This record gives sequence, C-alpha cells and structure tokens, in this order.
Amino acid sequence: MQGIGGKEGQLAAQESVRYILTGTGRCGTGYASVLLTKAGIKCGHEMYFHPFQTRTECLDEWSRSHNSDWRKSDSSWMAVADAHLTGATIIHIARNRADTIASINRIGVLTDAGPYRQRALELCPGLSGAADPVSFWVDWVYERMRGVPTWCVDTDPRSKLAEIMGLQPDRFDGLRVKEGYNSRRLEKKP
Repeated sequence: MQGIGGKEGQLAAQESVRYILTGTGRCGTGYASVLLTKAGIKCGHEMYFHPFQTRTECLDEWSRSHNSDWRKSDSSWMAVADAHLTGATIIHIARNRADTIASINRIGVLTDAGPYRQRALELCPGLSGAADPVSFWVDWVYERMRGVPTWCVDTDPRSKLAEIMGLQPDRFDGLRVKEGYNSRRLEKKP
C-alpha cells in the first residue's frame, strides 16, 4: 500500500474535491470528462450543467449531488457563468481558438435555434446583437475565465492538468481516450 502521497491516497483525497471543467464548448469538455473518470475521478459531461433545466435547477441539482456516490464533478461549457457559485475547483479548458471557432460554426450550436443556443444567449446576453456571435462568445468566455487555471487540451501535456488538480504528474499516464471522443454532433448539416 502506498503512502498518502501515492495514487491510492490521492484517490481517497479526490473523493472530497469537486471540479468544474468549463470553456467555450467544442474545447475538450467531453474528452476531459472521460479522462478524469478513467483516472478514478468521477466526472460527468454536461451532467449537471446542461440546457434542459433552468440554471437555478442545475445549481440546485449540483448542490444536492454533493453526498452522492455518483458523479461528483462535471465538465460542461454551460457551467461557465455559474461555476463560481458551486464551491468547486474550477478549471478552464482551452483549445486552439481557430479550431474551436470552426467547430462551433460547423455544428451551429450558437446559430441554430435550439436549447444549446438558448442557453448560450441566457449566459451571455450580448451574444444576440453580435456581428460575429462565435468570436464574441469565445472572447466572452476567455474574459470570464481570466485568472482561472487553464489547461490547453491540444498543446499542454496531461501532466499540466494533474498539476492544476494537485495530483501526481503521472496520474493520467497510460489512459486511453478515443480520438474525437465528443464528435457526436460533427456530422455535416444538409
């Protein structure tokens, strides 16, 4: 058995820590959810912060889940405006800006009518009048996340995420996450 600084001790300590990983959307929140879960940190993807309840209901569900054996953390772009209200450790997930904008445009999450666009408008009211809503959104999120520890999913090693989380640098070594994990909405639109 390893001492408190070993992986087993870390895993036990992680059970009391809750994380919110958030960003612009199309930035790696799905990937991060799988990576953390494979490392033994129960993390959902848009499990608590999603567009199918009001923001207040999402925060209430998050609060009630604190003593749950289920997912104690969430990785969701829709937590960007409310993460500071949760008491969780917040981590900003970033991705190459051009790739992020291209992906958001490709799937139409901010331009197509639907629940995801509605949530984005609710989080960022200035979005509706923006000449370039996607660039406006990305800039708004980055401003909102100023000062929050940032993990750049496409350039930073996994060890930087471990460092931000206070874990051993090798915590994520050897864990495999399928490439393009969260590409379910990338199908080309007609």
